Amino acid sequence: MILTACVGDVQAINLLVSSGADLERTSQTGFSPLLCASEKGHLDAVIALVDAGSYLLHRNNVGSLLFFLTFIRKARQLLISLKLMDMAK
Repeated sequence: MILTACVGDVQAINLLVSSGADLERTSQTGFSPLLCASEKGHLDAVIALVDAGSYLLHRNNVGSLLFFLTFIRKARQLLISLKLMDMAK
């Protein structure tokens, strides 16, 4: 389930959920499927996992929450965009 979530394969996520896969099984670093999909920016996968009942307050091994990881990813995208705009000048 974790690898499927990390690549954002919604169809496979839905198939695994319907087969009874564990939504909360974590990687060695403590990432749940929901945390991984969020960190990778796979919004459709995040929605599918939340709809399936994934726990929203899971923390990875360093204590990061879903919302923190999503914020960091968005901030990184913004910084890249600003750098690209600056380079275009």
